[in-house]
Amino acid sequence: MKSMLSIVVDCIFCLLITFLLSLVILNSFLSANLSLVLSALLSTLITLLVTKLLLDKHGKGKLKRKQNKEKEVLLTQLNFSKKPIVLNHFLQVFNKKGYSITAKDDKIYFNDKPIVIKLSFGFCPVQKSDLVNLFNSLRPDDVGYILSQSFSSEVVNFCALFKGKIVLVDQVKTYEFLKSNDALMPEKYTFEKHTERGVKIFSNLFKKKKAKNHLVFGLIFLFMSYFVTIKLYYLFFGCAFLTLALASRLFGKDEQTA
Repeated sequence: MKSMLSIVVDCIFCLLITFLLSLVILNSFLSANLSLVLSALLSTLITLLVTKLLLDKHGKGKLKRKQNKEKEVLLTQLNFSKKPIVLNHFLQVFNKKGYSITAKDDKIYFNDKPIVIKLSFGFCPVQKSDLVNLFNSLRPDDVGYILSQSFSSEVVNFCALFKGKIVLVDQVKTYEFLKSNDALMPEKYTFEKHTERGVKIFSNLFKKKKAKNHLVFGLIFLFMSYFVTIKLYYLFFGCAFLTLALASRLFGKDEQTA
């Protein structure tokens, strides 16, 4: 609800700013009445376009946030769960798909396919020796798959030496596979995630909360242009602040609450 309300406010803000900008620009070479009509039409069209873009962005962002959350939860469960539990979960997935499989240690062997899957989740990164051990356990026609959260560039480069006999499957592909089979692991382990945000130059200028300040400055400059002889200076900075206000409101970042 809060996001939809924010979209409504953004659209109203966009309508106001585009109307003022259009009016200032058109009024410089058209009559007042014609400028007013054209500004109203132009600002309405632009606002309708912005509304569609914001709604599309909202839908895609909501889906992406959901997927990212699911990936984080899945990775946490895979890393913290005991190996037999993780192995049993994948066995259930493959059994539902109708594959004939057998399991030994942390590997899954397909009886009717030349495939061997090694599960390597946890907090110990995959080493080159893991690839060698898996390769040595393969039959001539087998292809080995290693499932883990991520792989170092050294391991990825080393994997290329096996010419397709070893395939690395990271957390993204693992999530996509389990998601497509409606087999995401239930959330058992939950941890609060802390992120550090670096300070970027000019980032404070484009925060969404700054939009109203830019709007006020823009209106002040436009208002002052009626009382001075040389209007170009005030019109230029008035339009600049209004444009900055619109950009900050539509594309600026929200303040993150603790």
